[in-house]
Amino acid sequence: LPRIARSTSGFSFGAVRRGHFQLDSIGAATLFVTLGNPPYIIVRSARTMLVIGFRDPAKARQLIEDLSRRAGG
Repeated sequence: LPRIARSTSGFSFGAVRRGHFQLDSIGAATLFVTLGNPPYIIVRSARTMLVIGFRDPAKARQLIEDLSRRAGG
């Protein structure tokens, strides 16, 4: 996960980040992550970027598998 430059409308408490942030090298993104617990999933559309992460890495891996299956990959 790139360094968080600043919060634009986000919530930070301990390692939890929720909401809108500006990230170095990526730009604006909506985060739903707990820092220090990769993998992080980055979902991009034409208008937005979403970064998702879980405390349990197995949940992130399961979401990656589910998204890949639904995308036909």
